[in-house]
Formats: sequence, structure tokens, C-alpha cells
Amino acid sequence: MRRSRNQKQGSIKAQPTAWRPATHPLGKGDKCSTMTADLVYSSKQSRMTGPRISSTNDIPERERTTANKRADREQDKNLRVCGCHFLNGKENSPCHFEWSKTTPSHPTQPTKQSLDHTYCTVGGQDTAVDPNGGAMEEPEDVVHQESCPVNRKDEGAIYSPARLSDEVIRMETGLPDKAMFSRVVGLVQRLEGSIVYAAGWRVEGMTMESQVFMALMKVRQNCTHLHLTQLFSCSTATVANVVNTFIHLLHRLLFNTMMAAVPSCQKNRESMPASFLPSASNCRIVIDCTDIEVAAPKEMDKAKMVYSAYRWMHSFKVLIGVTPNGVITYCSSLFPGSVSDTAITMQSGLLEHLEAGDMVLADKGFLISDIVPDGVSVNIPPFLNNGKFTESEVRATREMARNRIHVERANARIKDFRILQMIPSHLRSSANVLVQLCCALVNLQNPLIKEISSTLSVN
Repeated sequence: MRRSRNQKQGSIKAQPTAWRPATHPLGKGDKCSTMTADLVYSSKQSRMTGPRISSTNDIPERERTTANKRADREQDKNLRVCGCHFLNGKENSPCHFEWSKTTPSHPTQPTKQSLDHTYCTVGGQDTAVDPNGGAMEEPEDVVHQESCPVNRKDEGAIYSPARLSDEVIRMETGLPDKAMFSRVVGLVQRLEGSIVYAAGWRVEGMTMESQVFMALMKVRQNCTHLHLTQLFSCSTATVANVVNTFIHLLHRLLFNTMMAAVPSCQKNRESMPASFLPSASNCRIVIDCTDIEVAAPKEMDKAKMVYSAYRWMHSFKVLIGVTPNGVITYCSSLFPGSVSDTAITMQSGLLEHLEAGDMVLADKGFLISDIVPDGVSVNIPPFLNNGKFTESEVRATREMARNRIHVERANARIKDFRILQMIPSHLRSSANVLVQLCCALVNLQNPLIKEISSTLSVN
């Protein structure tokens, strides 16, 4: 076996030992913040990654420093040296830190890199190691990055709505301001003692305000459960329990209670926009259907049923009805995407709310004149018969489009809730509740029509 260039003549031969930094687990381009020190034992010169060592005096400075640091440890492949010790680059020797606030290598305001240099992995465990060997106690002035469970009660880490501005509340929940959010929380707090959680156990580590805020964030932003655990410092089981419980609770409070009936024509006239007068002064409701995309079912017959040939996607359809002032007053259950608008209107139960003298505004797809109750008129745009609309038909179409645009704008607000952008398979059973809850939350937003904003109030 050939001698290394750095080996002295006449020195005692020793088992070839070399130190080398380990490679990055992802391959080339080691950019990690820590440097791994592997002690490689090999009897073949071709596998050596450093000079052959024959005595202690011939150990290079970098190896000697590492060996001194690990003198109290058995040298094996699990030894680690943090990259913080290599201040002059990985090609130079590691250095030791002095436990002092004035030491330049140990800043007063600890960073992530400076926090981790006291921890070196030995046998897969994190242990504080003294640079001179042996275990030691950490200084009080060093604040380490904590690795506590995510369900730790830490009020400082909670994404609390009390600390957020109106703009953030509007972004995260869809509600216009903190005052409206407080009203929703007040409704929930009335039932605080009688709430039965979906998982069967109560959540005690969070305030009622934070739980409502978490559920609204899920509906508005469709945040993942892991994201919510980081914002609210809780476990994924707690997030699932809170979200499932309060989505159904808010649906019962805001939809079942407040949207149970369709306002009468007399009630609508109190806040009727000028565009509906006088031709549509008896308008009771403006209706339209909208599609909500869903994940394609695995069963072929169900996938065919929910596929919408008009939208070219698998979807659910829902019938939305708004009053002339733009408030959503009716939201049907969900129907498969292949069902026609006329069939949905017939089966949804909307016709039971209509009375003689009411007018319904709709588009051309609602051929329901023969199924509505007696005395109810249906106003839809005229069809093209002779290749050209007459002047009166153009005027009627334009006026009707100006009145029907409000239901389109309401549909757009509903779809601003990101949980409705695409309903996955595991939420398909709760799709009805989600859509109807979003309709109720839209009613709590600022009015669609500024003209009648002063006539509307939330009691």
C-alpha cells in the first residue's frame, strides 16, 4: 500500500481513517445549514476521502478539532457537526463558540442558525454538547427554537381575530368588518353551553371567537387543516372537530333561521330599486341556476349524472333567488349537473312560496309558465322568431337584463368563497350545507345595490 504525501517517514502505520463531509440527501449542490461529519473506515486506499493518518500529530487541524469535540463520544457515522462552526467556509477547520453575548460569532439576537449550533445529533438524539467535551447546561440568554407539539396552548401564537384589522377580517371571513363578525360570534355564544361537537369531545383550549373564525376561514379561503394548525397552535384533530361543528352550527343559525321564508311583494317594495319601477313593481323574486364544480365520482352512472354538457364539467346545480334589492332569499338543494333548469324549479320547492299576483324574473332556460301557480307571471326575455327583434322586444330585453343582473352578481359573490371552487369527494355529502352557508354569508356583506343601502339593516 502506498504512503500518503503527508505521512512522515518511519511513522507507525495505523488503520486508515479519514474525515469527509457527507453529501446532501437530495444529491448534488449541498446547500444545507449543517455539515455532516462522517468517520469513514476503509482498508482500501481507493475508498479514502482524505490523507492517510499515521499518528495523532499528523491529524490535520480540522480533524483534530472534530476529534476533540467528540472525545466523549464513540466515533461512528451518526456524529454530526453543525455548519455554524464552519465560519470560514466548509473547506476550513471548524471553530468553537464562546458562551458570551459579546462574541461576534454568537449574536445577541439569536437567529435560526445561531440557535441550532448547540445541538448535534448523536445516535439519532439531540444533545447539548460542551465544546470542551461533556454535557452542559444552556445559558439563560439563549432562546432556542421550540419543538413542542402543535396542540400546545400558546396564546402568543394564536391567529386571534381580536388583533386583526377590518381588512384582514374581510379577507379571511368574507364579512365586511369586525362589527359584523362580532354579531355572528354573539349568535354562536348564545348556544355555547349546548353545542355538541362533531367528534364527541369539546374543544377547551380555544375561545369561541377563535373557533368561529377558524370555521369561516375554512369556508372563505379553503385553508388546509395543516395550515390552520400552524395559525391557531392546535392539532389537526382539533381543526377537523371545530370546522365540522361550526360549519353546521352557522348553517343552522344563518340559513335555516334567517332564510326560511321568501319576502312578499309588499316587503320588497320598501327597498325597491328605481329600475324595477313601474314595469316590475310586483316582482317577488329573480331566479337563476349556477354550477358548482365537483370531483368526478368513480361510479360511471353517477359520473354521467353529474356531468354538465353545457359547462363541460362534473358539477352540481343550485337554484338561487334574489329579491329586487339584491338580497339572496332562496337557495335550493343541490341537483346533478345534467338536470335542466325547469326540472330544478319544479322539484326545488320554490313554487310553494309564490302567490297570485307575484312576478318571477328568469332567463330563457326557465320554461315554467305552465307549472307556476295560478296568478303568477313569469317574465323571461323574448325569443327570436322572424330573424330580427322588434323595437319593443329590444327595449324589453334591455330592461329585463338590467334587472336580472343582480342575481348574476350574487352568484359571483357566492363563488368568491374558495371552498366552492371545486368540491372534493370527501366534502360531497356536505355540499348542500356549504353552498347554503355561503349564501347566508353573502347576505351579511355590503349591499349589492348602493342605491338602497340606506334602507337595509341587519337585526
